[in-house]
Amino acid sequence: MTEALVDYYRLYKKGLTAVNCQPGQGKNREVSRFSVLMIVSSNIFVKAIQMARRYKKTTVTKEELINYYVEQQMSMVMISKILDCSNGHVNWLFNKFNIRKRNKSEALKLAINLGRAERPSIEDHPNYKNGRILMSGGYIGILMKDHPEANLRHYVFEHRLVWERIHGPIPEGWVIHHLNGIKTDNRPENLSAMPRKSHHYALLLNALRKRIRVLEGELNRIRIQEKLI
Repeated sequence: MTEALVDYYRLYKKGLTAVNCQPGQGKNREVSRFSVLMIVSSNIFVKAIQMARRYKKTTVTKEELINYYVEQQMSMVMISKILDCSNGHVNWLFNKFNIRKRNKSEALKLAINLGRAERPSIEDHPNYKNGRILMSGGYIGILMKDHPEANLRHYVFEHRLVWERIHGPIPEGWVIHHLNGIKTDNRPENLSAMPRKSHHYALLLNALRKRIRVLEGELNRIRIQEKLI
C-alpha cells in the first residue's frame, strides 16, 4: 500500500496519468488526475510517507549496535540520531538482533552517572504528599531521612514525633498510645507514653481513665459557661 501511494505521488509530480498500483505484480491501471489529487491530499498518504521515511532501511550490524549501546553507553534515542531513523526502528533492530535493553531504572541511573539527567527529587514524585503518608497499620508517617527511627523508606511515625517534641526523647522500650483509639489523631492530648511490659494494658486503662476525667472537667466548664450566658 505504501509503495503504491509513493508511486502515485511521483507520477503526479511528473504530470503522468498512468501508474503501477501494485509494483511487482505486473498490473497497470489508468488513474485520473483527480484520483491522484485525492490520494495526495489524504491523511493516509501523508502518514504513509512519514512511515516510509521513519522505517527506512539501515545497514547497521549487531556488533555496531552493541558498540553504541554497551561500549559507548549511548541511549536508544542517541543511536536513532546517528542512524538517522526513528526510535521505533532502533527498538525493532534491538529485538531483531536479540540485544538486551536497559530497563527504566538502569537507564535513569546511567543517565544520572553520565550527567545526561538530574537525579529526581522525592518532591517531584506524583505520589508525594508534602512528606506525609498513611503507613501500614493506619498510622501517619512523616518523611525524615536522618531520623534514627526512620524506616527503609525514610518515614517516621508522626505520633512519636509529636510526643518527642513536647516531652523529649522516648525511653527505650516505650510505646505511644492513642487514647481515643484513632491512630491518625496525633494531638498531644491524645497521646500517652508507657512501657511495653506485662501490665501494659493496666497502664493503658489508667491513662484512659485520666483522659476521661479531663474531658469530663472540660465538659462541665462548657456547661457552666452556657448557663452564665
